[in-house]
Amino acid sequence: MGDWSAAPWDNDEAADWFARYWNGSGMDWVLRTIHEFRADTEQYDAVRAACVVLACFGSAYAWPYAYLEQRLPTLQAAIAILQNMLLSPSEEWGFLDMWDNNAAVVAAVEEQIRQLQQHVHLQ
Repeated sequence: MGDWSAAPWDNDEAADWFARYWNGSGMDWVLRTIHEFRADTEQYDAVRAACVVLACFGSAYAWPYAYLEQRLPTLQAAIAILQNMLLSPSEEWGFLDMWDNNAAVVAAVEEQIRQLQQHVHLQ
């Protein structure tokens, strides 16, 4: 895995995820990344990338209308995944191990959680 910084877009997995997003997969790709996530696949950085998009467009006013019913469940699922990445509910969740418990990464994930929670609370 190529990691350049703690930012959610600054690694190989995220770069690949964003390439697919911008090349036509769009909101369907965001939803699939969140709702089909499994800890044993270790696609943590893809989830973090998807959460960047959710942070930008998670408001009910910016969310694509065709997906409006999926907005709240998606935000809640994304928050739960990010929280589990920091507080592993089982040994399957190896995110912090992969990053050697890097404090900057922890802070970055905590910031993503905060951003998503704002969209949930501003309903």
